[in-house]
Amino acid sequence: MRIEQIVAKMATGKLLSGIANCHVVGVNSYVIQERVNSSQGMVRIFHATGGHSLATMFGSDCDFSLLPHNHRQDIELILLYGQVEHFVFCIKPASSYALPVYEMRFSPVLLGGDGEFRSLGASRISAPLASDMQVGSVVPVPYQTVHGMRVRSKSAAWAVREKAEAPKGWDPSCYSMLASKTAPKDGFYVPLSQPELSRFAMEVVDAVSI
Repeated sequence: MRIEQIVAKMATGKLLSGIANCHVVGVNSYVIQERVNSSQGMVRIFHATGGHSLATMFGSDCDFSLLPHNHRQDIELILLYGQVEHFVFCIKPASSYALPVYEMRFSPVLLGGDGEFRSLGASRISAPLASDMQVGSVVPVPYQTVHGMRVRSKSAAWAVREKAEAPKGWDPSCYSMLASKTAPKDGFYVPLSQPELSRFAMEVVDAVSI
C-alpha cells in the first residue's frame, strides 16, 4: 500500500477502528487494514495531534518520551506529513560505554494484556542513529530493530505497515531509563467513535501534500 493508496483510503473517512492517546499523550492510532496473512499484516496510521508529547527525546520524568522498542513483526514506516525523526538504537554489552537502561516487557492492552511493564534487568544501548523521515519514502524496520520516534512539528502522521511475523518464541522488548515503570491507564487507549475517526481522517488528508 503506497502513500497514494493510504491517503485514498483515509479520504473515504471509513476507518476500521481507532484509539486516542495510544502509548503516549496526543497520539492517535487508526486501523485501515487488518492482517491478511502471516506475511502481510495490518496497516495503521499514527497521528500526532496538536497536543502530542513527542516533541522531545525525554519526558518530564527524565525517561524516553517514547520508549525505544522492537516489534512482533517486520514493519515499514511511511511518513504522510510533518517533521518526524526516526531513531535506531543498538544493544551493547554490559561492560561497554553506552547508555545504561533497563530492558522491559510490555503487556499491551490492545492485545489483551494488563498494560504493565516487567523489568528483565539492566542493559545498555547506544546513542541513537537519527534520520529525518521523508514524505512517501518507505523506512523498513526489521522486527528485532530497537527504534523510536520524535515529532518536531505541531502535528504529523505516518503509516505503519506490518509485514512478516517474527519467529515463534520471539518476545519484543522496550528500554527505559527507570528501573521500574508503571504504565499510565487513565485517558489512554480510548476508543474513537466513527464520527471522530472520520474527522481525524480528514485532518490527515487535508494536511498531506503528494
